[in-house]
Amino acid sequence: MAKKILSIVMCIMLILPFAVMYVSAREPHIETRKSDYVEIAKLPEDILDAPVKSEARKSVKSAVRGVSSANDPYTFYSTLSSDMERLIYNGIVEHNAGLDSVDDSSSSAAEISITSTDPIFLFSDQAGYDALWDAVDAAISPAVACVIEDNPKFFWLSGYSVGLNYEYYGNAFRGIIEVSLGLNNTDAYPNWGVVRNYYNNLLDSVASFKVEGNNRYQKVKSIHDTICSMVTYDPNFDNDTLKNPTNHEPVAVFNSPYLTVCEGYSEAFKLICDRERIPCITVIGLGNGGAHKWAYVKMDDGNWYGMDVTWDDQDSYCFYDYFLAGSTSKAVNFGTGTFSSEHVPTGQVFTSGSYTLTYPTLNNVSYVTGLPRNNTKTTFDAVNGFMYISKDAVLTSQFASSSDFTVNISGKSTGATVRVTNTNSSAKTYTVVRWGDVDGDTNGAVTRSGDYNTMKNVVKGTSSLTEGTAKFRAADFDGDGAIDAFDLYDMDRYLNGLDNR
Repeated sequence: MAKKILSIVMCIMLILPFAVMYVSAREPHIETRKSDYVEIAKLPEDILDAPVKSEARKSVKSAVRGVSSANDPYTFYSTLSSDMERLIYNGIVEHNAGLDSVDDSSSSAAEISITSTDPIFLFSDQAGYDALWDAVDAAISPAVACVIEDNPKFFWLSGYSVGLNYEYYGNAFRGIIEVSLGLNNTDAYPNWGVVRNYYNNLLDSVASFKVEGNNRYQKVKSIHDTICSMVTYDPNFDNDTLKNPTNHEPVAVFNSPYLTVCEGYSEAFKLICDRERIPCITVIGLGNGGAHKWAYVKMDDGNWYGMDVTWDDQDSYCFYDYFLAGSTSKAVNFGTGTFSSEHVPTGQVFTSGSYTLTYPTLNNVSYVTGLPRNNTKTTFDAVNGFMYISKDAVLTSQFASSSDFTVNISGKSTGATVRVTNTNSSAKTYTVVRWGDVDGDTNGAVTRSGDYNTMKNVVKGTSSLTEGTAKFRAADFDGDGAIDAFDLYDMDRYLNGLDNR
C-alpha cells in the first residue's frame, strides 16, 4: 500500500512541471489592457462680428465641436484605411453608439464588446497579443471620429476609451475589443433615459421636417431657410453658464428654446440632407480664426460647395453669402474674404491625438456664379440652366450687387435670359421660369384669364406645351414632368396666395 501511494506521488511530481510549463506557454503574462479616456473636442465659442448692413452689426458665433456621381455620398467611413478601423466603426454603429447597451437609469459610460472570427483576433503568445493591441490602439481614433461625423444623431458622445480582453477559443486565444463610450454633458442628459427621449424626438423631428422643391437646389435652399427661421444663435453659448446645455447638439434646433450654435446648425442641416439623400458632410475647422463648424454639399453637377447656415442666419435676414459657395466666392454682405480663406478645415475631432479627417475639395466658384439677394425666393437649376422666380418678383433685384460679378438681363417673363459673369469663372446663362407665367407674355404677369386658362386647355388636351421648355416648367408646379389636374390645383392656390413660392 505504501509503495502504491509513493508511486502515485512520484507520478504527480513528474507530471506537474509539464502542466505548469503548458499553462505558462499558453498564457504568458497576458493582461487586459485599457487606454486612457480620450475626450471629443467641445468647440470653444469665439465671437465673429459680421457686418449685416453698414448701419447694423450682429455678433455671430464662430463655433465648433472626388466622387464621380452627383448622387454618391461622401462618408468618412470610406476614408478608413484598415479592416480593424472598419470593424470598430461598424461595431459602434450596430450598438447605436452605446444606447442599446445601457439601462435608462444609468449615467455611466456605455460598454460595448466587439469580436470577430478574423484570424487576426486569434493569438497564442504574448507577441500575438501585443500585435493585436497595437492594431486596436491605432484603429480606435479614426473609427470613432468617423462615426461621430457620419452620424450627428449620436449627439451624446463625449469621448472614448478602448480595452482589449481575451477568451480561450479552441486551441488559441481570441481577442475581445471593449469600447467605452462616454455620456456627453450630464447637465443636459443626466442619464441614458433622457438621451433616449431626445434621440427619439430627434428622429421624429427629422422625419417630419418639411422640405419643399422640385430639384436639389430648391430642396437645399428650403432646408437652409427653414432652419434659419426656426432657431436663433444662442447668445449664452458659453460652455460654463449651462443656460442652454444642449446648444452644441442638433437636438437644440428642434426643441424649445430653439437656441443653438454652429454645431447644432450644421449637424441638423446634415441630418435633413441625409434624409433627402443629398450628399452632405459637416466640417470642423477655423472660421475667421476661431473654432467653427459648417457643411459641404454635393450638388447635381457632381461638385462640392460650402454651406454655413450659422453665418447666413442674421436677425430677421436669411442671407446667401455662405450658401453653396465656391472656394473663391466672396461674402458680399460680410466683407471681402473668400469662403476658403474664412473657412479653414482642420478635421480635428479630439482634444488630443493627431488623427484628422479628410475632406473633399470645393468647387472653385459658387453653384449659381452670382449671389442671390437676402431673403429672395429665387432658386436655380444650374445643371439645366434655369432660374425660377415668383410671379411678383422684380427680376432686376434678384441678385446682390458685387464687383466680383455682373448680371445682364433680357426680358422679364418666362423665357427671358439672365447672364451672370463672374471674375473667377466664365459666364453662365439662365433661362427664366416665372412660376405660373405659362403664356410668357411680355410683361410677365400671371393671370387667371391668360395663364390659368392656358394650363386648363393643356390638361384638357386641346393645347400643349413642349416638355422641358421654360413654359412647361412654369406650369409643372409639382415637378413630376407632366401637366395635369394636380398642377392646375396648385396654380389655383398660387393665384389665391396660398402657395408660397
